[in-house]
Order: sequence, then structure tokens, then C-alpha cells
Amino acid sequence: MAEIAEACHITANQIEDIYPCLPQQISQIDDKRSEQFQILVNFGPDADIDGWCDALQQVVAATSTLRTRIVKSRVGIVQVVTTEEHQTERRPGEDVDQFVRDGEQRLLGFGDLLFRSVVIDRTFIAIIHHAIMDHSSISTLLKEDVSRVFFGEEINQRPEYRDFVDYNLDMDESAERAFWASRFKGVPAIYPPIPVGHRPYPYGVATKTMALDLQRTGVSPAHVPLYIEAAWALTAATYANSDNVAYGLVLSGRSPSARGLEKTLGQTAVEIPVQVHLKRNMTIEQLVKDRATSLRRLQAEPSIQFGLDGIASVSDAARTAAGFQTQLNIIPFPRAHSDKRSAPKNGDIEMDRIVWMAKGAFALMLPCYIGPGQVFVEAKYDPACIPERQVHRVLNQFDHVLQRLLVAPMNLKLNQLHLFSSDDMAEVTQWNKILPKATEKLIYDDFVFISHLQPNIRAVEAVDGNASYGELHQLSDNLADELHRRGIGCREPVLLAMERSLSAIVAIIGIIKAGGTCIPVYRDDSFNQKTFLASSVKARIALSSPSEHSLLEGVVPNVLAIDMAFISGIPRSSRNGKDLSTSAEDPVFILSTNGSMLGPKDVVFNHRSLASNLSAICSRLDWHSSTRILQFASPASIASIYEIFGALSLGKCLCIHPERTESTETELADFISSFNVDTALLPPNILSNITPGRVTCLKSLTSFGESMDDRTLASWSKATRLFNSWGVCEASMLNTVNELAVGSPCSGNIGRPVGCAVWIVNPSNPDELAPIGSIGELLIEGPSVSRGYLNSDSKSKASFILPPIWASGFGRRSVRFHRTGDLGKYAADGSIVFIGKKENAAKLGPRTIQLEELESLLLACPEVQDIVTCVKIAAGRTQLFAILSLADPELPNHEVLQELSEAYSGVVNSHIDKIRQYAEHNTLCSKVPDTWIVVEKLPRTGSLRLNRGAVRSWLKTNRR
Repeated sequence: MAEIAEACHITANQIEDIYPCLPQQISQIDDKRSEQFQILVNFGPDADIDGWCDALQQVVAATSTLRTRIVKSRVGIVQVVTTEEHQTERRPGEDVDQFVRDGEQRLLGFGDLLFRSVVIDRTFIAIIHHAIMDHSSISTLLKEDVSRVFFGEEINQRPEYRDFVDYNLDMDESAERAFWASRFKGVPAIYPPIPVGHRPYPYGVATKTMALDLQRTGVSPAHVPLYIEAAWALTAATYANSDNVAYGLVLSGRSPSARGLEKTLGQTAVEIPVQVHLKRNMTIEQLVKDRATSLRRLQAEPSIQFGLDGIASVSDAARTAAGFQTQLNIIPFPRAHSDKRSAPKNGDIEMDRIVWMAKGAFALMLPCYIGPGQVFVEAKYDPACIPERQVHRVLNQFDHVLQRLLVAPMNLKLNQLHLFSSDDMAEVTQWNKILPKATEKLIYDDFVFISHLQPNIRAVEAVDGNASYGELHQLSDNLADELHRRGIGCREPVLLAMERSLSAIVAIIGIIKAGGTCIPVYRDDSFNQKTFLASSVKARIALSSPSEHSLLEGVVPNVLAIDMAFISGIPRSSRNGKDLSTSAEDPVFILSTNGSMLGPKDVVFNHRSLASNLSAICSRLDWHSSTRILQFASPASIASIYEIFGALSLGKCLCIHPERTESTETELADFISSFNVDTALLPPNILSNITPGRVTCLKSLTSFGESMDDRTLASWSKATRLFNSWGVCEASMLNTVNELAVGSPCSGNIGRPVGCAVWIVNPSNPDELAPIGSIGELLIEGPSVSRGYLNSDSKSKASFILPPIWASGFGRRSVRFHRTGDLGKYAADGSIVFIGKKENAAKLGPRTIQLEELESLLLACPEVQDIVTCVKIAAGRTQLFAILSLADPELPNHEVLQELSEAYSGVVNSHIDKIRQYAEHNTLCSKVPDTWIVVEKLPRTGSLRLNRGAVRSWLKTNRR
């Protein structure tokens, strides 16, 4: 008793009662949350403010809740009823608004008297902690109990709050656990997500008034809360990218089963998790009835006061749901807002406002006040979890969905609801309003122009020779004539198998100048792959380096081995560098894209698409200010086209890194430094193994192909201009660019479209745009879109589609859009965040996870060099596999997909234990791989991306 009295700053004689707290009270009194109300009532010149204070004093004396403190003690957190007499403080002359603002810094807490009142001139202010009074009790206290005494009536006799607490704490725990366990199944998605280790603090405020025309819609006022909850369930599902969502719902907590105790004054309201399974073929009527059934059962349930901690303990699904980050509080009666609208009056006494102050516990809190003809939402949010601009979009979307539900026929299915709002349409249209015009140039036109203008400047430096622009122009003209003599004409396919070299550059330009279509092949492609490709295009000739000659024998009738000695011996051409029969519509390259579960596909590019995108990309990356550009990509990769023609179209020097059997990052760094390269296009796996200090000459760096880990981003953004890019081969490879400054928080942000428009659509239906902030499929429009896949009408029709329905309103002349199969979402500023590929959305039990997200997290572990995750049915169930190489220089790292031998098992197991612990610390346990397979090295495509398709094919036949 003495301990508790000391904590309350009173004597033991002043303690009237001590009893436990309900779980909800404990949650709300927590120092990190601490919520309280300030209720302001204005008194006119003739109103008896002293009489009001006397009436309040009588009500406090009769209501133990208003004389309660809450303290921590050896027996736990308890509430203490005291005999203290209530006195209203008088503060004449103070500024009311300043007092309210100061109150936000003086939140009540443990040991404090949790109800106090103040009079400032003609304004009465009641300060009440939420742990002892909910909104309903506060309204009852002032509008009924105090008003009743003020007007000379007897005090209302209400059940003691202690009896309400005892009733709820005396429940059968096994029955409570059984009830709550039945409420949750699977793994519901939570919106908004919160950063790891972050505790939400919702200090931001945003408001939205949603129209409520019940006469027009025919909806009963009693059903409005059901429509509001249904609208939020759909809104949350949209942004969480899941049809299984959980959010918090505030209920009165006054169960009819409480034998009249529900009429007490005190904190009876509860926050409970709600899980909603949205079946898109269900109707609006079914959804509303589902919410009604759920609400009725909850309101009648004696176990409603079990508490979030108790609910979280009953199952994994309940634990996830109880971790909700949106609190929905639907208050079905008019209320005076801070803008003083609809203020209820009683003679010369007017309710001014209710100010809710809190540190908060959730990332997004949505109190929804239902008033005449409207629903007023006064959202509180944590800007670290959801930016201000996005909060307003979410509220607009919430409103849009509510209006659609109210006016749509009850038998309309959810998948028929148009969820894209006019507000979002206005923003997305603005972001994509400018579509770059297509150029009618050939891809080498600018190179030819510079060759005439500045013939003596250096064009190429390589181990097999150097060349000026004039020399390169002449040599490629000579080869073009030679190809003409060998029967190569306009649109004639020519296979190419060459290493990075000056002779390869001459060969590529020569083929194109001859009007031919260049078809580079990878060294690692099988003989059957090469033969199939050659027969598909009816190729008659191939160009190869002497070392690659044997790889093409038997693939085509004629294989011409060329090097600089051969090229130098070709007779001098008198052509002017351009075949007039070639147009921008003609195919210039056919390139293979692989790494997909769908296998390799050959993409046909014309001059127009590549030249148009090349011009836009070079401008965005500011390559005009470069002088020496690296060629590191294989000639068979589309990345090499940007390196080669990006340099040669701008009058820069192309520095060709030689291909070696074992080329290391150290050797590459030495090459960059010795050749004084200032601009490069490199994948993150290369960047992560080069120290910026070794290549101080590098001024501009573009990362492509994969996500960059935070360590790589941090080190390179300090050393050079760093760009993160995204794109697909089918739309000329580079389609968005984001310049990353020092301290950039998100390497997954791929920036904004360049040379095209990028739309985000429903992954299942490109005729529906995805709301801003929700996940959808990236759809590319513009001149960079290629002609399609070689000899594959079915694949082309699925990926290269006619303009969607929504595109008709823009007056564009685009004839085709490309469905990338990649998922992304708009960031708050309109830039795009890459999520992953649709094919990498893996279903594991009730949960869908994005494999790239998991890989990105695991890649941040210092033990991991490279990693691919995938799912496979093993031991009768779907399991998550991780195939990885380790960042341990003592382990072998030469053979692709070669498992490490038993001789290294001790070292490998030690690394895996550390990686598993890292994963369990950073992700939900359901995302930690079931099986870990360590190999020396993972395969990469010619563009240096991880070849996930090859890894998956290997896993299918792997002994595990």
C-alpha cells in the first residue's frame, strides 16, 4: 500500500480501492503510447460556468473512474481509486489555443491523476486520459451526467467500473483462446508495412470528408459502418497486394452479455484485429453481409476484452493479425470537429472541439466520424511508414471505394469494381503525359556524321588495335562492301560470334551498314540452340573471330573468320556509309533474352526502337559530358549496344575491356584506371567487388540488371555520379533511370521513365490501371518497344499487346504496349519502385512471397556472395530452396553450379548457420529457406545477370 501511495504522490489514507487493469488500459497507459483527450466547451456571457464546475465536482465524487490513477507495482500494473476531491483549475487570461498546444507536451502517465479540468475565462477544458475513459464515456459524462446535475436533476447511478473489470478478467481463458483462434487463418497481409526495428509514431495529420448521400443510394444509416469497413478492407487489400488482410478495429467493448455492466463509465472500448478474406468473385452484398456477421459476433462475444497480447498468443496467424498497423475507428454519430462544424448546443453552452493527443501505437489511425451527409476522417499517420502525399492518396482511394460500394448494384462482383480513382488518373496521366517521339534515324547515322566532322579523333581503344572515327568508318564500309559481294543485302540475317575487340566493332557496324540484321550469339549457347536460331532466320553466313570459328561450323553454310588482319586486307570502299534501301523500320538486331522460367526468347529490334531509346538514355545519363566509355558487356548482350553506339554516336572513345578466361574485378579495376575510363555501365555484382578508390577516374556509373545492395550503393554514391536503371530487353533494355545521391534510402527505386512511358496495371488485366502505391505489372509504351519475338506469334501476342482501353483517352499514336512481367509500384513522388517478376511471386502455404525481396535481404548478409531462391516440391510439400555461393575467399569459386565437397562441410555449415540466424532476425520465419545448397559459383547470362532459369533447371534434376 505504501509503495502504491508513493507512486501516486498521495497518502495511504487517500486510497479508496486498488484493482487490476484491463489489457486495453495497459496498452493505452504505456509511456510509448499515452493517449488523452482535451474537450473544450465554450460558455456564453450568461451561462453559469461556476455551476457547471460544481456539477462536475459532484459527478466526480460519485464516479470512481474519474478519481483513478494507474501505477506500476510489484504485483503488476494496477489502477488506484483515490478519495481526492476534484477541483477545477482557474487560469484567467491565458491563451486557450496555446494551452491546448502545450498540453500535447504534457501527456499524463503512470502515477498521475488521469482526469483534470481547467477554466480559462469562458472556456471549460476537460483533460482525460484514454486509459480511464473512451470516447463514448466522455460524451456520456458531459452530455448526460454533468448536464443532468447542472440542470438540477439527480446524478445517474451507473455500475462501478471495477465490476466491469472483474467480470472481464474472470473469463474462462481456454474459451477465450478458442474463440480468437477460430478468427484467424493463414498469414494475413498488414498495411502499411513498417521498417524493421521502427516503432510507429503517428504525428502527421490528414483529413478527408467523404460524401454520404443515403437518399440517393438507398443505404440504411445503420449499415453505413459496414460499408465503411468493407471499403477499408478493399483499400487495404489493394495496397497490401493481397486478398487476405488484417487491420485493427475499435469496438465499444460493451458486450450485452455483461449483465448491465456495459453501462458503466470508463474505458470499455477495445482494439481488436480483424482478418478479411476477399474473394474477388464475391458480390458487394456478400461482402457487406460478411462484415455484418463478423461485427455481430464480436459485439456479443464475452471474450472481447482478451487483449492484443492474449490474442497474439493463440496462433501464428493471430500473432500476425494482432500486429496490425492500421486502426479503424468508426464512430456512428455526429461530432464537433476542430473546424467547429455541427457543434451541438445546449442553451448558451457550446461544445467547441475535442482534441485527441497521443504518441500513438500504429502507423495509420483512421477515426471515421459519421455525420449528416458525410463521413469525416481525421487520419493520424507516421511519415516514416507512409509519406504525407501517399496518405492523401490512400484517403482518396478509401473515399473512391466507399462511393463505388454505395452506388453499385448489390450483385456486382468485387472483381468488376473499378478501383482506379479519378484522382490517381490525373496524377498518373501527368507523369506519363510526354511520350518521346520516335526517331527515323538509323542506329549508326550519328556515328557516320561524326566520322565526317571529326575523322581524326579516337573512336576505339582495344587490345587488338585502336581506330579513329575516320578509320572505323572506312573499315566498316570496306566490310559492308565485302558482305555485299558475299550476297548479304537488306534485312539479310548474319550471325556473329566474337569476343570484345576492335574487329567485333568493325564487324557489327559493317553488317548493319550492309543492310543486314546482326544476330550475336553467346559462346555458351549450345550447338542445338545456335542451329535452331540459324534455321529460324534462314541465315546463310556468320562472322566469327578465329577462336570462335569452330563454334559455328555446321551452324550455317558459310562461316567467315575475321580479325584485324583480315579486315585490313579488304579492298577500300568508295561507298558513302549508308545503304539507301535501309529504313528505320528494318530489323537491325536480333538478341536473345534468357534467365526466365519461360526460357530464352529472341527479340527483334528495328533501327527506330534502338536509336530512339539510345538518344533518350544518353541524354538522361549525361553521356554527352563523358569522354571515355567502357565496353564490358558481351557483344551478344543488349547492354553492349548502349556501350558501343552510346560512345560512337556522341563522339566519345570506346575503351574495350578484353575477354579473358579468368577476368577478375581487380583486373577490371586496373583496366578502368589504366585506360582512364570515366563512364561505365556495370551490374551490381561487379560493382560490389570493386573499391571506388581504385578507379578514381570513373565519374559516371550506371547499375543495371539487378538490385543494388545497400553497402554497394553507399560506397559508390559517395565516389561518383551513380544511376540505378531498370528495363527489359523487349523494350530496348533501359527504360527507367534514378540518380542516387549520397544517403539515398532505397536502391529498389528505379526512378522515372526515359524514352518511353511506364504504366502500372492490374497484373491480371492490363485494361485496369493500378492505384498509386499498389503493386502492379509494369507496362511500357513508346518507340523503344521492339518488334516482338522471332517466329513466335503466340508469345508476341501475349507480351506485345494492343493499346489498353484506358489509353484511348490520351490521343496517342502508340500501336503496341509491352507487358514486362515485372512488378512495381509508384513511390509517393511518382518514381517507380521495382518489386520483382510475376513468375517469382512464390506461393508458400497461405502466404505469397516475392523471391527478389528475400534474395535482396539475404544478399545483405556478409556471408553471401550470390543467391537465387526458388520453390520446389520436396518430401510431399512445397519448400523454399536457397542456392548460393559464399563470400569466403578460402573456398573454391570456379565451377558453375558445382556443389562444395564434403571436405568443406564444417566451414559451409558455419556460414549457413550465420546466414540462417541473419534471416530469422530480419524476416518472418516463414520466409527463411527450408533448404540451403552451397555451390562454388552461380551462372550468369551474357548481360551478367544471374541466370535464374539455369538455376531452376539445375535444381529440378539435382539429387536433392
